[in-house]
Amino acid sequence: MITLYTNKSGGPIVEKVILMLNETRLEYISVEIDMSSDIEGINNLSSLNPNKTVPIIKDDDTGVVVYESNAILIYLAEKENMLLPVSGANRINILNWLMFESANFGAVMGELYYYLLKSPSELSNHHIKRYEEKMSSYCLMLENQLTGREYLCDEFSIADITYYPWTVILEDLANIDLNNYLQLKEWIERVKTRVE
Repeated sequence: MITLYTNKSGGPIVEKVILMLNETRLEYISVEIDMSSDIEGINNLSSLNPNKTVPIIKDDDTGVVVYESNAILIYLAEKENMLLPVSGANRINILNWLMFESANFGAVMGELYYYLLKSPSELSNHHIKRYEEKMSSYCLMLENQLTGREYLCDEFSIADITYYPWTVILEDLANIDLNNYLQLKEWIERVKTRVE
């Protein structure tokens, strides 16, 4: 059994872990914490994650605790021997895309998500333009990667899972017109058909 600690309000970072748990078909229970107001619940997270953020999973079979969404995806993929090869060039390719999502794509989308939904008055037009330019560049990278492929790394993998929750909100959040990225738009529909 897996225990998943999540934010009561959800969000793309939590959603990718839920998508992966559903792919693995592992049994899990959710512990929801209101990260905006449950001070006691947030403080209790420190024994699981020193940064006191979610998502976090605890594998009740092994006692292993994993935090950071992409680390969770890797752990679950390795636990179930699925969606991430054990070795080889494709494994490295998948991990490259995961790291890029963490450091770049997800980081920018996370900033946009926070500021536009939680604190819009703190976001200047300069910042919005900068984020939109970065996201346009990142979408072009995804578009190029998807040309001639059904999925980011040929077969469906944790690379697809990590990007999907962000890409479905690109148009609304980052002012991205997916009609300018037809490969990406088609990929979103393929992944949606698989996971929903």
